[in-house]
Amino acid sequence: LRAAPHAAPDATTFRILTSALCRAQRPAAAVELLRCMPGLLLDPDERHCRAVLASLCRCAPARDALAFLDDMRRWGVSPSGPDHHAVLDALLREGLAAEAYGVVAKQMDADGVRPGLPEFERVLRAFRESGSFEAVEEAFDEMLLRGLVPSARVYNVYVGALCDRGNLAGARR
Repeated sequence: LRAAPHAAPDATTFRILTSALCRAQRPAAAVELLRCMPGLLLDPDERHCRAVLASLCRCAPARDALAFLDDMRRWGVSPSGPDHHAVLDALLREGLAAEAYGVVAKQMDADGVRPGLPEFERVLRAFRESGSFEAVEEAFDEMLLRGLVPSARVYNVYVGALCDRGNLAGARR
């Protein structure tokens, strides 16, 4: 497209090309095409961005999906709850607990999506499994500061992390 300056592709052309790239499991190439659209005075639409994000979460490194959330915001597409959950799943699947916590603690709120107990529980589990006990404490405190009341499942993860750390006195409290 860049090599043919006389060509005037429209949004439909981009939708067709990026859909084909996503089906071919080449979402990074689809992202590069989307990034060309603003230069041609075309805006990627919400549905189109969500489809590419879903493909990134399935077929690309999780950090690419995380970076694509910033592209979406720049194009005026606010990431939704399902978008955040897909990125969270991808990050946790790759063992990137700290980045996943960043999505839950910062990005979801910034996009108007309130994280709940399930998101915090998943992050707490990931931190516990990786032995990041200070991060377990931080995430648990963040959850409490948000006014979320831990469920039995969340407490089990938290108390289990305290026991793993050797803090039996803290676990008894």
